[in-house]
Amino acid sequence: MSPIQKHKFDFFEASPVRYNSEDNCGFERPYILDFSPIVNAYRPDSFEALIKENSANSVVAPYTLLIQVALGYLDGDFSTISNGSGRQKFEEFVRHIFNSVQLSGNTAFLLHTQPKREYGLDPGWSSAMTQGQALSLWVRLKVFRGTFEDLDYIGPLLLNGMLMAVEDGGGLHQDRRTDELWLEEYPSIPVSHVLNGYIFALFGLLEFNRCCNFNSSDETRATEISLIETLSANIYRYDRFGWSCYDLAKRNFAPTLYHLIHIYTLTYLSIMLSSDRFSVIADKWRMGIELNKYHIIDALRFIRAAYRKAYVTIIGRRW
Repeated sequence: MSPIQKHKFDFFEASPVRYNSEDNCGFERPYILDFSPIVNAYRPDSFEALIKENSANSVVAPYTLLIQVALGYLDGDFSTISNGSGRQKFEEFVRHIFNSVQLSGNTAFLLHTQPKREYGLDPGWSSAMTQGQALSLWVRLKVFRGTFEDLDYIGPLLLNGMLMAVEDGGGLHQDRRTDELWLEEYPSIPVSHVLNGYIFALFGLLEFNRCCNFNSSDETRATEISLIETLSANIYRYDRFGWSCYDLAKRNFAPTLYHLIHIYTLTYLSIMLSSDRFSVIADKWRMGIELNKYHIIDALRFIRAAYRKAYVTIIGRRW
C-alpha cells in the first residue's frame, strides 16, 4: 500500500477537533480538525518519501497533505518531533513545504505543478485552502522558539497571495452581482465555492489575525469580516434535504467524510467566533447522519446520478 493510499484509508477516521492527548505543542488552540489519523499513517521515517512524492506530483501528493501531517504532529504527537531525530526530520519536512513557495513581489504561493482537469486548471495554480492551512502551520512554528525564524517573512506573503483575486492567480473571488467575497479552493472560472476549502482558508486567516501578536492591517481585518458574512449568508445554500453539498457549482451531496468535516469545522467556527450562526446548520447536518442510517441520502444520490446520466444521454442523442 502506497503512502497516498494509506492516507485515504486512514483519513476516514477523521474526528472532531480536540487535543486528543496531552502530547501537544502547547499552542493556544488546536487546529480546526483532528488530524491524528494522518499522523498514524505517516511516521517521521516516511517524511522523505512523502517529500519526493510531493516534488514529483503536487496533485497526487498535495501540499495540503504535508501540511495536515505537520499539524497532526503539533496537536497530538508532539513528543515524537520535539527532539532527537524526529525533530530533525520534522524540521526538514516543514522546510520543504515553505521552501517550495514561489515568491512574486509581496506575495507567495504554493503552486501545484500538475493540472486539475475537472476544474479546468492548468499547471501552476494555487489554492486558497492550501494557503490558509500553510498559514495555520506557520503561526504554530513559533512554539519552536527561534528554529524557524528565517521563515517569519513568509506568512504575510502567503496571506497576500491567498487574498489576491482569482483572475490574478490568487484565491479570492468577488461576486460582481452581490459584491460578496469568497475564498476558492479551486480558482476555476466560473468559480465552484467548495465548502471545506473555504472554511480551512478562512480559519488560516482567522489564526493569522489573532495569533503571535501579529499586527494585521485594517484591510485584512475588514476582509475577514466580509468573508465571515459571506459564509453566514450563504451556508443555507449548501443544504440539501438535511445533508451538506460539497460545492455550489454542482451541488452534489457531499461524501460522508466531507459531510462530517463540514459539521466539525462549522461547530468549531461557532465556538471561535462566539456565535451560533454556524452551529445551527451543523446541528441540522448531524441529524442527517442519523437519517442516512436508513440510506435515504444514499438513495437520493443514486436517483440524482441516474437522472443526470439519463439527461446527458437524451441531450447527446438530440444533438
